[in-house]
Amino acid sequence: MKQNRMNVNTLFFIRLSRIKKNGLCPIFLRITTKGERVEMTIDQSVNPDVWNNSTGYATGNTKHAKLVNQTLQAIRYRISEITISLREEKKSLSAIRIKNLLMGIKEDEHFLMEIYKSHNYQMLNLIGKQFSPATYRKYQYAYQNTQDYLQDFHDIDDIEISDIDFQFISDYEYYLKSKRNCSHNTAVRYIKQMKKIVNIALNNDWLKEDPFKKYRVGYKKIDKDFLTEDELEKIINKSFTVKRIDQVRDCFLFSCFTGLAHVDLKNLTKDNIIIGVNGKQWLHIHRQKTNTSSKIPLLPIKQG
Repeated sequence: MKQNRMNVNTLFFIRLSRIKKNGLCPIFLRITTKGERVEMTIDQSVNPDVWNNSTGYATGNTKHAKLVNQTLQAIRYRISEITISLREEKKSLSAIRIKNLLMGIKEDEHFLMEIYKSHNYQMLNLIGKQFSPATYRKYQYAYQNTQDYLQDFHDIDDIEISDIDFQFISDYEYYLKSKRNCSHNTAVRYIKQMKKIVNIALNNDWLKEDPFKKYRVGYKKIDKDFLTEDELEKIINKSFTVKRIDQVRDCFLFSCFTGLAHVDLKNLTKDNIIIGVNGKQWLHIHRQKTNTSSKIPLLPIKQG
């Protein structure tokens, strides 16, 4: 399902409360996109007696009425041009953006995927210093999921950071769960990664309000099974004909008895083995995920 973010509605209207001394009312333009609405004056006034609220045009064949209507038609045509141009560039439409372009105001544009790409590039250059390769890969997966969401669900390649709202985030969660078949906790992780990108925009004052302010989602607690002593014994005593599988089994068992994560096990060398205060062998390692030092006694495996 693709979400239509391309509807642009325009309305010309007058306010009798703003009538001038000469009896004319200023004409206002209202632009509405996806529930977002902005208003502006167009530097045109009209006699309220000849204004048609239903059509949004002046009635009659007077020179002034014709001039007003020609101006309104020109503005509608310009808005149509702006809409087509943004659609061809696969940029999201917002009422404030159309207003700015209509007024010739050059806006400072900051887009979600551009910020995401910059973030991941910096993370890539900090692998081994601040981030692990696994963390970088997770953000690359998150980047691709967000890119696919924009293309599949909204039919755009990028979105201005200021256009992200509560509905956009809710739709992203729905997309991850329905189209990507992500579990709840996996979807939450991707959403939290997007939130980090949004926080970059907030910290740089590219956003006035946090779109995650009212969004509440958390991880669901999962009861994880653990291996029984009998199951461990079966793994210990299992014979494999392939040496590589044998080594995998040994690494797995080593993690079971030491509590080491896979990445810490991968980083182990002989230099990590020390003699502890009790004269026995210990492991002295620096945990990658928590960035903390750990000392673990190397105890013999109990033999049945």
